[in-house]
Amino acid sequence: MLPQPYRFKSLRLVLTALLTFSLSAVWLGHGAGLPLASAQVTPTFKNFEGPQVHPLAMTPDGTRLLAVNTPNATLSVLQLTGGTPLLTAEIPVGLEPVSVAVRNNREAWVVNWLSDSVSVVDLSTGNVTRTLDVGDEPTDVLFAGINRELAFVCVSGRSQVKVFDPSNASSLPQQSIDIFGKQPRALARDASGGRVFVSVFESGNLTTVVPEAIVAANGGLPPPNPALAAGLPQPPVTSLIVKWNGSAWLDETGKSWSQFLPFRLADEDVMLINSAGFSPALAGVVRGIGTHNGNMAFDSATNQLFVANLDSTSAVRFEPNLKGRFQSNRITVVNALPSSTPTIAGAFDLNPHVDLAGSGSDAERAESLALPADLARAADGTLFVAATSSARVGVFDSAGAVQARIAVGEGPTGLALDEARSLLYVLNRFEHTLSVVNTSSRSEVSRLSIGTNPEPQGVRDGRKFLYDANLSAHGTVSCASCHPGGHRDGLAWDLGDPRGTMDQAQGTSFHPMKGPMVSQSLRDIVGNAPLHWRGDRSNLAAFNAAFVSLLGGPRQLTADEMASFEAFVRSLAYPPNPNEPVDRSMSGAALSGLGFFSREKLDGGLINCSDCHITTNFSPGTNNLIIPAAALKESQAFKVPQLRGLYQKTGLNKTPNPNDARGQITGFGFAHDGTFDTLFN
Repeated sequence: MLPQPYRFKSLRLVLTALLTFSLSAVWLGHGAGLPLASAQVTPTFKNFEGPQVHPLAMTPDGTRLLAVNTPNATLSVLQLTGGTPLLTAEIPVGLEPVSVAVRNNREAWVVNWLSDSVSVVDLSTGNVTRTLDVGDEPTDVLFAGINRELAFVCVSGRSQVKVFDPSNASSLPQQSIDIFGKQPRALARDASGGRVFVSVFESGNLTTVVPEAIVAANGGLPPPNPALAAGLPQPPVTSLIVKWNGSAWLDETGKSWSQFLPFRLADEDVMLINSAGFSPALAGVVRGIGTHNGNMAFDSATNQLFVANLDSTSAVRFEPNLKGRFQSNRITVVNALPSSTPTIAGAFDLNPHVDLAGSGSDAERAESLALPADLARAADGTLFVAATSSARVGVFDSAGAVQARIAVGEGPTGLALDEARSLLYVLNRFEHTLSVVNTSSRSEVSRLSIGTNPEPQGVRDGRKFLYDANLSAHGTVSCASCHPGGHRDGLAWDLGDPRGTMDQAQGTSFHPMKGPMVSQSLRDIVGNAPLHWRGDRSNLAAFNAAFVSLLGGPRQLTADEMASFEAFVRSLAYPPNPNEPVDRSMSGAALSGLGFFSREKLDGGLINCSDCHITTNFSPGTNNLIIPAAALKESQAFKVPQLRGLYQKTGLNKTPNPNDARGQITGFGFAHDGTFDTLFN
């Protein structure tokens, strides 16, 4: 994305600009009663579902709590000097603020995911004093350093950490540190400030696909387990998901496919930056933490780093084998002694009570903790974990044993520990509230609004059906497990069912065995039916069965619930392409590419790319037709896919430099199964 001052990113950006001029932050440091800044609801609401990372922060003197108000593009300030937190100001910042860090009692930095910026806020006057343009989709910020104070900004879309001198009024970074991974997400530091840790969200799980032609020429697919139902025709020939075991690419039977896959995956989950000197630099990497890695907490007493992560079992084939148990919610513990290479000490599952061999129960779901977000570590070693998909905060002792599960509001994402008052503050994203938890009694004592919420009621009501793990067998997974933030997880899954039945769509028959399919984004899918890679789902409601068949839940959504879910999904939108100029002009290679896309006759000189992938008048890149298998020269029919977020699917090179020891940052590329590393293939 382009610098904030020059880019209007949607109706919401226009709205924010209007707010900046028409509304001012109200600073009520000594009283209440004046109006707070608010935002109006636009007729067509665009929901970017920005990923909250560190949405809460407390000033060092303990007098103020700061909370990002993501949909309202404001920073909420709450006074803590009374018995209950009191909302006293809503300060306009950039679009989709997702993190806040306090530099001192007077100054805070707010990370604006959609505006590609950081707002520097003066807490004494209640206004933004500087705006730093940092690059595409920043997610986090912290202050560290020993010889001098530095600000580290995680820029997810550019896979960089940018370093700023907070005492310098210049908006230019001192340096940029490249992160070898997709979507670096969260930052943490040690007690000295001499080390900064960076988690990589989409680091993968060491899986990739063997192309369909290679599978067919080398013995075919392993026999299905469970066995193919009587009466079903033979399934289509497809690619095959394999997993790297440390020395070879193996399928589920133990057969090696390494001779056909001459590459390795980097699997770099957490990076270490040495921030002690005047020029911070990468100093280490930790592998093998999890598939998706998020927030971290550093324990200065033990020199250990705690990393919240999800571990996905996408190498397992077929929906019946994955039902309700395709992902684990974990905390991985990393030994991080000074002047040593960080190493994994172990990991603990947040749900040791769950019996994955069973079918689940209400009692089991009532204790589960799903989608770990923010972490807070107390001085005595107690670890608090916000479980976004469970409306709970988990409490663990220093050894990782569950001590309590505290009920809070819906969608807890942020934590701020106030040990002086024996309180824990919890930001509940879905219901737009703050829970106040007594850490002694381990119970919620109050709940209050964090300010104005411009989201339409339909968006608010439908969001929970994406995230709610209580709709799964064991309370551990949800739609968001594979569609984080309504987007994609960067993996391929084989969700076929050997015991299933044939489907029909647009006069085409579809086998229940479909082979590996890369998770698709939910952004902009409503209105582009039929859905899914094959077009075998007529509309969003046709996925309702997956709440039982895949999540393993006790029921499907009701008609009203599905209508709310569709209203939420309809609101999901892609942010602007960061590679496109603000005026949408093209030159050089882009113009040549457009000419090829629009005029070059392919498939024997019969058709252009643009004949099927319609992009004129802001069309979604598809004519929404299902192309017969024979026309595609494939073993099954496929829908013309939307052209969405293609720039986010790079990172795989199947013919790497043999001297490149780091490997590839992803095992999947383009097409339905991610088998192509570039568009040219």
